[in-house]
Amino acid sequence: VLTISDESGEYPIGTHLSYLEDSLRKFTIYDIASGRYDHLFKRVESANANLGFSSSAYWLRLDVDNQSTRQENFFLEINYSLLDSIEIYFDDLDEWLVKKSGDYYPFSKREVKNRNFVFPLTIPTWDTKTFYIKLSADGSPLRLPMTLW
Repeated sequence: VLTISDESGEYPIGTHLSYLEDSLRKFTIYDIASGRYDHLFKRVESANANLGFSSSAYWLRLDVDNQSTRQENFFLEINYSLLDSIEIYFDDLDEWLVKKSGDYYPFSKREVKNRNFVFPLTIPTWDTKTFYIKLSADGSPLRLPMTLW
């Protein structure tokens, strides 16, 4: 669990992630969030993890506990431009919503126009939210340099 406080404004999240390899690319957010596959998630061991070359999709899980007085948007930045597809899932009133980006999506469709992939996320004060991030990078190594700010 990544705990946000008023003492810091930037949080490298690599070691707060866990991941699951979806080699057949068959899982949906409902499969992943059901808890049936929790035992298959592995802990990311380094801040700039590299999962190597793979045609698999990877599901990342990030739990964020907002213990700060800040309830405005936070931003998740992925500083790796070779990701083909990024889908960030979050629960909003018992419904899974998704934000999408990556090389397969036009720059003009990005919510935040930045050379890196940046997603605004709302994390209510004194609440813990779980985000699921589905990534793929066909033909490139899958690296995970991510920051929440």
